Amino acid sequence: MARSQRTLSGRFLGLVDDWWLAVAGVAFIVGSDFKYRVRPPGQALGGGIDAAIMVEMLLYGLVAGYLLLDRFRVPRVRRIPAPLYLAACFVGLAVLSLMYTPYLQYGVVRCVQATILLAVVVIAAMDGDRSHFHRFAHLYLLLILAGVGYGLVRPSPPLKASQAGRFTWLAVHPTVSGAMMCLAAVVAVGYVVGGRSDRPGPRWPPLLYWGILAVVAGGGLAGHTRGAILGGICGAAVVLVTTRRGRAVVEVGLVGLVLVAGVAIMASDKVTTYFERGDTSAQLTTLSHRTELWSVAFESIEKKPLFGNGITASRGIFYEATGLGGGHNGAINVLVELGAVGLLVWAALLISLLLGIRHLPRNGPRDLQLDRAMLLGVMTFLLVDSIFYEGIGSVANVASTWLFMCIGWYVVARRDGRRPIAAAEVESVPVSAGG
Repeated sequence: MARSQRTLSGRFLGLVDDWWLAVAGVAFIVGSDFKYRVRPPGQALGGGIDAAIMVEMLLYGLVAGYLLLDRFRVPRVRRIPAPLYLAACFVGLAVLSLMYTPYLQYGVVRCVQATILLAVVVIAAMDGDRSHFHRFAHLYLLLILAGVGYGLVRPSPPLKASQAGRFTWLAVHPTVSGAMMCLAAVVAVGYVVGGRSDRPGPRWPPLLYWGILAVVAGGGLAGHTRGAILGGICGAAVVLVTTRRGRAVVEVGLVGLVLVAGVAIMASDKVTTYFERGDTSAQLTTLSHRTELWSVAFESIEKKPLFGNGITASRGIFYEATGLGGGHNGAINVLVELGAVGLLVWAALLISLLLGIRHLPRNGPRDLQLDRAMLLGVMTFLLVDSIFYEGIGSVANVASTWLFMCIGWYVVARRDGRRPIAAAEVESVPVSAGG
């Protein structure tokens, strides 16, 4: 009996050790973005706390408690990869901006959440491996699959007239749910084309990956979120191209061009109507009022160009001027909140991460080709989507969570690419027929 209990305890601890990062990342996304009630930006900025905010804070608090009780250790002083160092600088700037942000309570909550996310990624980068991040990606696919399924079973009424006909679930804004679904589609494409590649983490049947791809991509199209759809197409294309070489790249490119040209010729009117989404010509000219927001942003930047107005300030500035919250552009959001200094750190973070991923070895002691392709695809999506959604230019949302996860994923992949395979590992690797 005692041995059985020890065995069960050991299995449970093993599951916790394997899945803690995945559960933490999904908990952050659920807490920050799975809204089940409509809350005007003004109420959020005022620092009011309701049951949903309590649940969000509880989820982050549970993760922080787990880190302190089970995972915390003082990191050894050694060379820190540039993206991880710059991510810490970015969060540090956000925390420092609390000294002058006009929305202190709201800013404190967001900064605490960003700090917990950074701590999770740092610990995962120190003690984790690629399997932890593949588990996070798989659990994320299940989360979005569940969200789409719930939205189909219980359709959500539009939050306002302009959102009529756009698919979402609960009270999640279609811009956010569209980003989540299209990002899941990019991840699913990675596992579809990855096939039988040598990688750690869960391995599901190919048909299951295809089924998830069909569901989340269909939901993304039904969400009519133009920036997310464009980002999903670009991200999926990058995954396809970076997992092919030589002649295969040319073949994929030619097939893509033929498909795009065929759709454009045969259904141009329908495509135009779909992307117009019922907007008037005036609304389309202003990118659904985004250019109006951005003009307000530039006025704010001129007043405080160096260090900005403080974290979360963009939501209040835009809400007071236009009735809409958020910068609807990653770079502009950073400029408004953290100024030119913040933008410089943010841009350096993105560039260093992209360059680092780009230089991950395709061939070496471990097969990193799929990890490299998926990271490039996800980062492509995040960058394209950030043109219309402040995601990675803000904190505590699905886009920023994925950005930080990509940083940790890159760090462990970089380490794996440089670490030689032990003799035991070599013996366990099957030799191909041609070898």
